Amino acid sequence: MNLLRLQVDKPENNPRFTYYLLNTEFFRKSVQARSNQAVNQASINQTEVGNSQIAVPSAKEQQKIAHCLSSLDEVIGLDSHKLDALKNLKKGLMQQLFPQEVA
Repeated sequence: MNLLRLQVDKPENNPRFTYYLLNTEFFRKSVQARSNQAVNQASINQTEVGNSQIAVPSAKEQQKIAHCLSSLDEVIGLDSHKLDALKNLKKGLMQQLFPQEVA
C-alpha cells in the first residue's frame, strides 16, 4: 500500500482550515479527476499532488473559517450526545410502559 503524507506550511496556512478544505466535495472531485483509475484502487502520484494549486484566503480569514467550522463540529457533537441520551431515555420508558412477558 502506498501512502502520501501532506504537511501544512503552518505560518502561511491554518492546519484546521486545510483539514476542512481537504474534506470538501470540490477537493475530492478535483483529486478524482486527476487520479489514475484502476480496478481495485485509484491512485495519484506525488508530482501531480505537488503541482496542484489551491486558492486559499489570508491566514486571518483561514483562522476565522476554521474556528467557525470547529464550533459547529462541537455543537454537532454535543447534539449527538443529547440525541443518544434521549434515545436511551425513550428506550427505558418504552421498556417500563410496555414490559415484555416472560414465557
